[in-house]
Amino acid sequence: MWLLYKYRSISNGLCNGVGLRCASEMFKILYPNPRFISRREYLANMFVTIRKFEMTEPKDSIYAILGLLDKNTSLENSQGALLEVDYAKSLSSVLQDATRYALCQKGDLYAFGVINHHFDVLDDCRSFPTWAIRADLQGQTWAALFLPDRYNASGSLEAPSLLDDVSPGEEVLLLQGIVVDEVSQTTAPTLRSTWEEEEEFHEWLMSVKGIVLRHCNVASQEELYLATALTLVAGRTWGGGRAQSSDLQVLLEYLKSLALNENYRASNDIRITKDFDVGKMKSVRNTSVMDYCADRRFFLTGAGRVGIGPRCMQPADIVVVLRGGSNPFILRKRSDSYWLLGAAYVHGIMDGEAVQIHKARGGSEEVFHIR
Repeated sequence: MWLLYKYRSISNGLCNGVGLRCASEMFKILYPNPRFISRREYLANMFVTIRKFEMTEPKDSIYAILGLLDKNTSLENSQGALLEVDYAKSLSSVLQDATRYALCQKGDLYAFGVINHHFDVLDDCRSFPTWAIRADLQGQTWAALFLPDRYNASGSLEAPSLLDDVSPGEEVLLLQGIVVDEVSQTTAPTLRSTWEEEEEFHEWLMSVKGIVLRHCNVASQEELYLATALTLVAGRTWGGGRAQSSDLQVLLEYLKSLALNENYRASNDIRITKDFDVGKMKSVRNTSVMDYCADRRFFLTGAGRVGIGPRCMQPADIVVVLRGGSNPFILRKRSDSYWLLGAAYVHGIMDGEAVQIHKARGGSEEVFHIR
């Protein structure tokens, strides 16, 4: 059935490139580059790929790829039963079971890298828990990139041990970790129009500088600008390595040159363009990998940390570090549980620093009930 969808995409999409893209993705799945871990080894690796394909039955976002998974890493017994094909199950149950399987299979939270909820999706959280991977939502050309996962924000925390510690069918997921901070301010999200228009992205960078200069408590301005620049690139270079100040000189100079007017406010609708130079902006974007900002917000925490996080985040959300998470996550407190909004990059805690400080102070872990 899955192959049928691919051929259908190819025959219907030759004029717009969809068919070629689908064929390319299929080839990479069936014949992965031996230099890298097979994309078929874990279900978590397939969530991004499957959303690029067309389907007429939403449950096939999971069922249609099961035959492609590497059997050598398959789970058995009660965990294995999570992937049994049953079209009588609700779509929500299919997605929940697949998500839980993916988390247990890898033993970490890698699968959550695809979560970056929009407000309209949160409105439907009664039908779909915020932790369930929405593999049924056909991928859009405009979507947030996976944040780099070559970090170790969870530091010395043990591996997750409660991922399947609930009765079958329950909509709650138990995650262990620590609360690090609370979100105090955010910019507007970098929507498609913001990202594609040089002048609008310039204005968005102005809003970043505005909340940072007025509210961040970093000791020196040089440290402040460097922390901001590193956050805007999620700590990475175009080549995938760790960014250093020498890699960000063009971006750093641009941030320093932004002149805020006296009445500046970090709002969603105010236009604050001043001395805009399209050539300089293009140079910044060519030398700094700010693609991770797309479809996300820049934010500031109560303790003065800076970060980029989910599009739907807002002040009073909390920054947490969870067992098995290479990145921190943003949660929203509900009456008796939390919503999982998505992963974040938070400058200064990406290598386990928050965990180290927490343990040094004698702090203990919490169990977060995610719904």
